[in-house]
Amino acid sequence: MTARYKVERTDDGETFCDDAHPVRFSRKNPPEHYPSEPWARRIAIDEHKRGYLCPGNEPHGYTCWVVFDTVTDDNVETHDSYREAKVHADRLNEEEA
Repeated sequence: MTARYKVERTDDGETFCDDAHPVRFSRKNPPEHYPSEPWARRIAIDEHKRGYLCPGNEPHGYTCWVVFDTVTDDNVETHDSYREAKVHADRLNEEEA
C-alpha cells in the first residue's frame, strides 16, 4: 500500500527580511535567476558564488517542504525543514492506516 501523504520540496517560499543577513545557495540545486531577485543575488549567481549578503528590506525565495495529499491533490501544510514535514506526513499516514 502506498502512502497517502508525501513530502515534496518546493523553492517557492518567499520571505521579506528587515535586516542584512547571509543567504547560502543549495549545493544540490544550483540557483536560478528570477525577475525580481535582489541585485546581490544576481551577481552572486553570475559569479558562481556559494551565497550572498542580503542587504535587508528585500524579498527573497527559499526552500520549503510541503506535506502533499496524493488523494485530494492538496497541499496539507508547509514546513521549513524536511524533518518536520516527514514527521507530519508519517503521523498523518499512521492515522490513515
